Amino acid sequence: MALINYGKTGRGVTKKEIDAYDNKNPFARFFEIFFDKYWKLWELNLLFILFCIPIFTIPTACIAMSSVVGKFADWKPVFLFEDFVDAFKENFKKGLGVFLIGAPAFAFLIFNIWLFSKNGGEAGGEPVVWLDTFTALVFFAGHFYIFPQIANLKLPMSAIYKNAFVMLFVCPFRTLWILFCFAAAAYLIYISPFLSLVFPVFGLFAVLAFISVFAVRKPIRQYLAKGGNNTTQDEILFEDKPEDEPVVDMSIKKTNGKGKKKNIVQ
Repeated sequence: MALINYGKTGRGVTKKEIDAYDNKNPFARFFEIFFDKYWKLWELNLLFILFCIPIFTIPTACIAMSSVVGKFADWKPVFLFEDFVDAFKENFKKGLGVFLIGAPAFAFLIFNIWLFSKNGGEAGGEPVVWLDTFTALVFFAGHFYIFPQIANLKLPMSAIYKNAFVMLFVCPFRTLWILFCFAAAAYLIYISPFLSLVFPVFGLFAVLAFISVFAVRKPIRQYLAKGGNNTTQDEILFEDKPEDEPVVDMSIKKTNGKGKKKNIVQ
C-alpha cells in the first residue's frame, strides 16, 4: 500500500471502454470502483477529518468529498489532495451557508425531540416527537442531494434546496437505501465502542459519501445536469456549467403514470 501513487501517465480511456463501463450492472460497477479505490477513500477520509476542524467547515468538507468521490464514480482521473482542496476553496461560501441553515434547524429539532421525550406522553408529546424525528430525517436526507449539486452544478442555493427535497420523493428507494447504510453504520458504532474507533480510521465517512454519491449521480444527471432528460447518457458528463453560460429555466416535468407531474427547477 502506498499513500501516494507516482505512476506513469496512462494511455487514457476510449469511448468504447466508457460505454462498456456504463453498461455494467450498477452493483458490479460499485464494487469494482470500491475495491479499486479503497485506499484512496481511506486517504480521502483522513483529509475530510482534517478539514472538518473547525466544525463550521464540515459542510464544505462534505461538498469537497462529494466532488472527489463523484469523480471516482464517473471513472475520471483524480489528484486527491489538489482536487479536494480546490473544491473546498471554490465552495467554501456555499458550505458556510449550508452550515448556517442546517445547524440551527438540527439543533431545534433535536432539542424538541429531547424535550418531548423527556416529558413522556404528556400534553400530546409523543406525536410531536414522531413529527420532529421524521422532519429531522427528511432534512438530513436532503443533504444527500444538496452536496453533489453544489459540487457539480452552478445553481443558486434556493434552487439547490428545492431540487434536493423534490428529489427525495422522486427517488425514494435510493434515498431509503442511503439512509439504511447510514443507520447501519451508526448502529454498529453504538453497540460497539471498538468500532467507533475503527470505522472512522478506516474510511467510514468517505465510504458513506461514496455510497451516497454513487446512488444519486444518475438522477442528478438525468434531471439536473445540462438540461436534464433532454440529454443522452453519453453526452452527460456531470460537469459544472461554465460561469458565462446563460442560465435557462429547465423545469423538468416527469409524469408518474397517473397524469400528475413533478417539477424540478434548475
